[in-house]
Amino acid sequence: MIRRVIELLILVILLALVVVGSVYFFRWLGQNVTPSPEISSLLKYVWFGIMGLIALAIICGTFIALAAIILGIRWLKGITGENSGFKSGYPRGIGGFIRETVETALGSALHSIKDIKELSPRSVDVSMEFPYDNLKIKTNIGDIKIQGHSDKTLSGRIEIYEAIEGDAEVFFEDGEIKIKTKSGKKAKLGDIEILVPLSLNKIDVESINGDVSVNGLRVDSDAILKGVNGNISVKNFSNSKEVLIKTVNGDIKINESKLNILSLQSVSGDVVLSEITAESAVIKTVSGNIDYRDSDIKNPDIKTLSGEIKR
Repeated sequence: MIRRVIELLILVILLALVVVGSVYFFRWLGQNVTPSPEISSLLKYVWFGIMGLIALAIICGTFIALAAIILGIRWLKGITGENSGFKSGYPRGIGGFIRETVETALGSALHSIKDIKELSPRSVDVSMEFPYDNLKIKTNIGDIKIQGHSDKTLSGRIEIYEAIEGDAEVFFEDGEIKIKTKSGKKAKLGDIEILVPLSLNKIDVESINGDVSVNGLRVDSDAILKGVNGNISVKNFSNSKEVLIKTVNGDIKINESKLNILSLQSVSGDVVLSEITAESAVIKTVSGNIDYRDSDIKNPDIKTLSGEIKR
């Protein structure tokens, strides 16, 4: 056991050296070289890959701390057990949660770097009637910004990555943003910034490498927001059922919102709740801090392994 911990520690140190060297290299590159649009897109993907490695380093360091804690702290069993609620659906509690998030972070980062060799970015403006009650968005690379407004329309700008210029087309199917090509070649969604009707039944939003921002929505059913490398922020939001937010390497911030059931899960990011009300909240982090001092939560269930809780 001790030998494995030492080996893992050495791996984390080597990984940290690679990441720090890469960060300084990109800083020097940005100050001394003006890259072409194609190179800029490549560097963007490589940067997100590095962010994935940073997430892995943080998680590995946390895992080492967990190994030490498990040897001597009795209450840890209550957090990591099947009935703890840390991550329902994982038979091994927090271990399963960490394992999946590491695999997701690395897999998405490597997948994004691989795709950039074939694709070039292009932004398209969208404006259309939005007759759907649900909204679903998923992107591997890019920020997602959603703002509610009083019209029954959807408008904004969507970035697409395509192999052939003008080949890709964005469309909606049952409220989900999708992309297709005339040639059958691969295409991906990038940054998305849209206005949508402020009243929806359900939303499901995920960005693997990028921030997620939701402002001014009223959702009657479930709201799901997910991320790996990026922050998630929610403001002026109301929901009558359940809000589920999960992230690995990013902060979660919720401001000025009225919620019913709130479920938050984070590995290394902080959780900050400000001026919100909720009937119940389950908030779990591994190394991130939790701050809900300015909120009114009737039935809070708050747990962290190595972070700080401010009530």
